[in-house]
Amino acid sequence: MNADFNLAFPHKYCINLSTRPDRWKLAKQQFRHHHITHVRHFTALTDHDPEIGCYLSHTSLYRRAIRLRYPYILIFEDDLEIIHAIFHRIWAHIAPHIPPDWDILYLGGQYASHPLTRTNNFIIHTNGILSTVAYAINTHYASTILSRLDAPIDHFLSRQAASAKHYIISPRLVLQSPGYSDIQHTYTDYLPCMLDSSHERMV
Repeated sequence: MNADFNLAFPHKYCINLSTRPDRWKLAKQQFRHHHITHVRHFTALTDHDPEIGCYLSHTSLYRRAIRLRYPYILIFEDDLEIIHAIFHRIWAHIAPHIPPDWDILYLGGQYASHPLTRTNNFIIHTNGILSTVAYAINTHYASTILSRLDAPIDHFLSRQAASAKHYIISPRLVLQSPGYSDIQHTYTDYLPCMLDSSHERMV
Protein backbone atom coordinates (compact mmCIF):
# COMPACT_ATOMS: atom_id res chain seq x y z
CA MET A 1 0.00 0.00 0.00
CA ASN A 2 1.00 3.60 -0.44
CA ALA A 3 3.41 4.77 2.26
CA ASP A 4 1.51 8.06 2.40
CA PHE A 5 -1.46 7.30 4.68
CA ASN A 6 -3.75 9.87 3.08
CA LEU A 7 -3.02 8.54 -0.40
CA ALA A 8 -3.39 4.95 0.78
CA PHE A 9 -6.92 5.72 2.01
CA PRO A 10 -8.56 8.36 -0.20
CA HIS A 11 -12.05 7.36 0.98
CA LYS A 12 -12.23 7.94 4.74
CA TYR A 13 -15.37 8.30 6.87
CA CYS A 14 -16.02 8.96 10.53
CA ILE A 15 -19.32 7.76 12.01
CA ASN A 16 -20.80 10.21 14.49
CA LEU A 17 -24.17 10.44 16.22
CA SER A 18 -25.96 13.75 15.64
CA THR A 19 -26.51 13.88 19.40
CA ARG A 20 -22.74 13.78 20.05
CA PRO A 21 -21.23 16.88 18.40
CA ASP A 22 -18.65 16.81 21.21
CA ARG A 23 -17.31 13.53 19.86
CA TRP A 24 -17.07 14.87 16.31
CA LYS A 25 -15.21 17.93 17.60
CA LEU A 26 -12.68 15.73 19.39
CA ALA A 27 -12.31 13.45 16.36
CA LYS A 28 -11.63 16.42 14.10
CA GLN A 29 -8.99 17.64 16.54
CA GLN A 30 -7.31 14.23 16.31
CA PHE A 31 -7.39 14.25 12.53
CA ARG A 32 -6.04 17.79 12.37
CA HIS A 33 -3.29 17.16 14.90
CA HIS A 34 -2.11 14.04 13.07
CA HIS A 35 -2.57 15.49 9.56
CA ILE A 36 -5.17 12.94 8.51
CA THR A 37 -7.01 14.71 5.72
CA HIS A 38 -10.32 14.48 3.88
CA VAL A 39 -12.20 12.46 6.50
CA ARG A 40 -15.88 12.75 5.68
CA HIS A 41 -18.47 13.00 8.42
CA PHE A 42 -21.15 10.31 8.34
CA THR A 43 -24.20 10.89 10.50
CA ALA A 44 -24.84 7.65 12.36
CA LEU A 45 -28.14 5.91 11.75
CA THR A 46 -30.21 5.24 14.83
CA ASP A 47 -32.53 2.55 16.13
CA HIS A 48 -34.18 1.80 19.48
CA ASP A 49 -31.43 -0.82 19.80
CA PRO A 50 -28.07 1.03 19.61
CA GLU A 51 -26.30 -2.10 18.36
CA ILE A 52 -28.66 -2.13 15.37
CA GLY A 53 -27.98 1.56 14.76
CA CYS A 54 -24.24 0.85 14.73
CA TYR A 55 -24.75 -2.06 12.34
CA LEU A 56 -26.90 0.09 10.02
CA SER A 57 -24.29 2.85 9.97
CA HIS A 58 -21.43 0.57 8.97
CA THR A 59 -23.43 -1.35 6.39
CA SER A 60 -24.71 1.90 4.89
CA LEU A 61 -21.11 2.89 4.27
CA TYR A 62 -20.40 -0.51 2.73
CA ARG A 63 -23.29 0.02 0.33
CA ARG A 64 -22.08 3.52 -0.50
CA ALA A 65 -18.61 2.18 -1.33
CA ILE A 66 -20.12 -0.52 -3.53
CA ARG A 67 -22.37 1.98 -5.31
CA LEU A 68 -19.50 4.41 -5.92
CA ARG A 69 -17.17 1.56 -6.94
CA TYR A 70 -14.51 2.39 -4.40
CA PRO A 71 -12.02 -0.48 -4.08
CA TYR A 72 -12.08 -0.07 -0.28
CA ILE A 73 -12.96 2.44 2.42
CA LEU A 74 -11.55 3.34 5.81
CA ILE A 75 -14.05 3.74 8.63
CA PHE A 76 -13.40 5.53 11.90
CA GLU A 77 -15.75 5.77 14.85
CA ASP A 78 -15.86 9.08 16.65
CA ASP A 79 -14.30 7.80 19.88
CA LEU A 80 -10.99 7.00 18.24
CA GLU A 81 -7.71 7.81 19.90
CA ILE A 82 -4.53 7.98 17.83
CA ILE A 83 -1.75 6.93 20.16
CA HIS A 84 1.49 7.59 18.28
CA ALA A 85 2.90 11.06 17.72
CA ILE A 86 4.83 9.66 14.74
CA PHE A 87 1.70 8.06 13.24
CA HIS A 88 2.67 8.74 9.62
CA ARG A 89 6.25 7.57 10.07
CA ILE A 90 5.07 4.27 11.56
CA TRP A 91 2.49 3.83 8.79
CA ALA A 92 5.13 4.46 6.11
CA HIS A 93 7.25 1.73 7.68
CA ILE A 94 4.35 -0.74 7.85
CA ALA A 95 2.67 -0.06 4.49
CA PRO A 96 5.08 -2.00 2.22
CA HIS A 97 4.52 -5.11 4.31
CA ILE A 98 0.70 -5.20 4.04
CA PRO A 99 -0.40 -8.20 1.94
CA PRO A 100 -2.46 -7.13 -1.09
CA ASP A 101 -5.10 -9.82 -0.45
CA TRP A 102 -6.61 -8.24 2.69
CA ASP A 103 -10.36 -8.28 3.22
CA ILE A 104 -10.26 -6.22 6.41
CA LEU A 105 -7.33 -4.24 7.74
CA TYR A 106 -7.61 -3.13 11.35
CA LEU A 107 -5.62 -0.12 12.55
CA GLY A 108 -6.44 -1.11 16.11
CA GLY A 109 -8.73 -3.23 18.21
CA GLN A 110 -9.04 -5.83 20.93
CA TYR A 111 -8.08 -9.42 20.18
CA ALA A 112 -11.03 -11.78 20.58
CA SER A 113 -8.90 -14.92 20.52
CA HIS A 114 -5.47 -16.34 19.69
CA PRO A 115 -4.39 -14.91 16.32
CA LEU A 116 -3.99 -17.30 13.42
CA THR A 117 -0.50 -16.38 12.32
CA ARG A 118 2.01 -13.58 11.98
CA THR A 119 2.35 -12.74 8.30
CA ASN A 120 5.45 -10.63 8.93
CA ASN A 121 6.87 -8.37 11.62
CA PHE A 122 4.10 -5.82 11.14
CA ILE A 123 1.01 -7.78 10.10
CA ILE A 124 -0.97 -10.38 12.05
CA HIS A 125 -3.67 -12.59 10.54
CA THR A 126 -6.35 -12.39 13.21
CA ASN A 127 -8.85 -14.93 14.41
CA GLY A 128 -11.19 -12.17 15.49
CA ILE A 129 -10.99 -8.54 16.58
CA LEU A 130 -13.54 -6.82 18.80
CA SER A 131 -13.94 -3.14 17.88
CA THR A 132 -14.70 -1.27 14.71
CA VAL A 133 -13.09 1.97 15.85
CA ALA A 134 -10.70 2.09 12.87
CA TYR A 135 -10.62 -0.40 10.00
CA ALA A 136 -10.54 -0.60 6.25
CA ILE A 137 -12.76 -3.01 4.37
CA ASN A 138 -12.33 -4.27 0.84
CA THR A 139 -15.49 -3.44 -1.09
CA HIS A 140 -15.67 -6.77 -2.91
CA TYR A 141 -15.45 -8.55 0.42
CA ALA A 142 -18.11 -6.25 1.88
CA SER A 143 -20.46 -7.19 -0.97
CA THR A 144 -20.02 -10.90 -0.22
CA ILE A 145 -20.96 -10.60 3.47
CA LEU A 146 -23.72 -7.96 3.32
CA SER A 147 -26.55 -10.46 3.04
CA ARG A 148 -25.30 -12.33 6.12
CA LEU A 149 -24.33 -9.40 8.30
CA ASP A 150 -25.78 -9.20 11.78
CA ALA A 151 -25.42 -7.08 14.90
CA PRO A 152 -23.29 -6.45 16.87
CA ILE A 153 -21.18 -5.82 13.80
CA ASP A 154 -17.79 -6.23 15.48
CA HIS A 155 -18.83 -9.66 16.76
CA PHE A 156 -20.09 -10.68 13.32
CA LEU A 157 -16.87 -9.61 11.62
CA SER A 158 -14.86 -11.35 14.33
CA ARG A 159 -16.65 -14.63 13.60
CA GLN A 160 -15.71 -14.38 9.90
CA ALA A 161 -12.00 -13.89 10.52
CA ALA A 162 -10.96 -17.55 10.43
CA SER A 163 -12.31 -17.97 6.89
CA ALA A 164 -11.15 -14.61 5.49
CA LYS A 165 -8.13 -12.33 5.35
CA HIS A 166 -8.58 -10.13 8.40
CA TYR A 167 -5.29 -8.49 9.29
CA ILE A 168 -4.28 -6.12 12.07
CA ILE A 169 -1.20 -3.97 12.01
CA SER A 170 1.46 -4.21 14.70
CA PRO A 171 1.94 -1.91 16.47
CA ARG A 172 -1.66 -0.79 16.62
CA LEU A 173 -2.07 2.88 15.74
CA VAL A 174 -5.63 3.65 16.84
CA LEU A 175 -7.46 2.80 20.05
CA GLN A 176 -10.92 3.43 21.45
CA SER A 177 -10.92 6.36 23.84
CA PRO A 178 -12.44 5.75 27.29
CA GLY A 179 -15.77 7.46 27.87
CA TYR A 180 -19.52 7.12 27.94
CA SER A 181 -20.77 4.54 25.46
CA ASP A 182 -23.99 5.42 23.66
CA ILE A 183 -24.36 1.73 22.80
CA GLN A 184 -23.87 0.29 26.28
CA HIS A 185 -25.19 3.33 28.16
CA THR A 186 -22.29 3.27 30.59
CA TYR A 187 -18.68 4.36 30.94
CA THR A 188 -16.31 2.02 29.09
CA ASP A 189 -12.54 1.74 29.02
CA TYR A 190 -11.03 -0.80 26.62
CA LEU A 191 -7.54 0.71 26.63
CA PRO A 192 -6.00 -2.04 28.81
CA CYS A 193 -7.21 -4.69 26.32
CA MET A 194 -6.22 -2.68 23.27
CA LEU A 195 -2.77 -1.93 24.64
CA ASP A 196 -2.18 -5.52 25.76
CA SER A 197 0.49 -7.02 23.51
CA SER A 198 0.23 -10.59 24.84
CA HIS A 199 -1.74 -11.81 21.80
CA GLU A 200 0.84 -10.30 19.46
CA ARG A 201 3.55 -12.25 21.25
CA MET A 202 1.68 -15.52 20.61
CA VAL A 203 2.68 -15.54 16.94
